[in-house]
Amino acid sequence: MKQLFATIIFITFAGTGIRAQTAGDQPTAGTPGKAGKMTISINGGKLSINNTVVSTTWKLSPMVKLVNGTDRRREGYNITHSYDELGIVLFEKTNDKTASGEVTEVQFYIANGDKNDVTPKQLYNGKIELEKTVLKTNTSLETVRKILKDYKESESYTEHSYRFAKNGLYMFIQFDDEDESIQKISVGKDTRTD
Repeated sequence: MKQLFATIIFITFAGTGIRAQTAGDQPTAGTPGKAGKMTISINGGKLSINNTVVSTTWKLSPMVKLVNGTDRRREGYNITHSYDELGIVLFEKTNDKTASGEVTEVQFYIANGDKNDVTPKQLYNGKIELEKTVLKTNTSLETVRKILKDYKESESYTEHSYRFAKNGLYMFIQFDDEDESIQKISVGKDTRTD
């Protein structure tokens, strides 16, 4: 009888421990993701993922291989590929609601900000280089403007978001309300003619 009681107690506590560990492994909004070894570089108006230039063709397939994660897809004007564990979203262009295999924009979520249906559940925690300067979350707008002095800065679509372009590539860099900390970087093929 004592042995049966001890076995029941053991199973009860062991099961509780397993559930707690599993729950802790689930993605939580605003926590660092699993992109720690990934390097994103934007140099000379070219986007590279892990030292492979991807902005010459903007094809989905090579980007998916380089990102190397599980995506959550959502269809709409574009097909969004949200990589919840990496803090990355790829926007795939559609033609008559059919996937084109062409990426129109890549977003890297650096810090908590606005949330919507495509926002990844975790933050990008890999390395980001702008013109060979490594960005930190506390990189200010003033510093970014110095780094991107050869890029054209133009009007953005929202407050505390700044647009920079060079050689057919654009970036929207979203800052906090004081322009002292980066929240998100969006990179895409520049089609503006202004």
